[in-house]
Amino acid sequence: MKCSIEVPFYHVDVHLVVTDDIIAERKKMVREFGEFEEKNVGAVCGCGDGVFALFFTPNETHGVIAHEIYHLTNGIMEYVGCVPQKGYSEEAYAYLDEWITDWVYLKMSVKKRKKMI
Repeated sequence: MKCSIEVPFYHVDVHLVVTDDIIAERKKMVREFGEFEEKNVGAVCGCGDGVFALFFTPNETHGVIAHEIYHLTNGIMEYVGCVPQKGYSEEAYAYLDEWITDWVYLKMSVKKRKKMI
């Protein structure tokens, strides 16, 4: 499953890829958007220009999903120039993290429902 969205207010694109072959899908994304800044195979990648990707396997745990969304949130906030400051930017990070989490789980649950039909 692949889908993408422009994150409101931050004007960055996030691509969600759920696949059994993360390496192959990552290579396809590199051909489309250019090399990602992160060189590891990990689940979160940014290639600059406001394009980010989350890669998950179909049976990913909630913990791994939360972990990678945390990295994505930090990557987006760094991209837009928001520095973490206690009492000033915590809510911006928390709201973005919540928004991304809701979107990811919505898309992943739609995929599971389609599989069951």
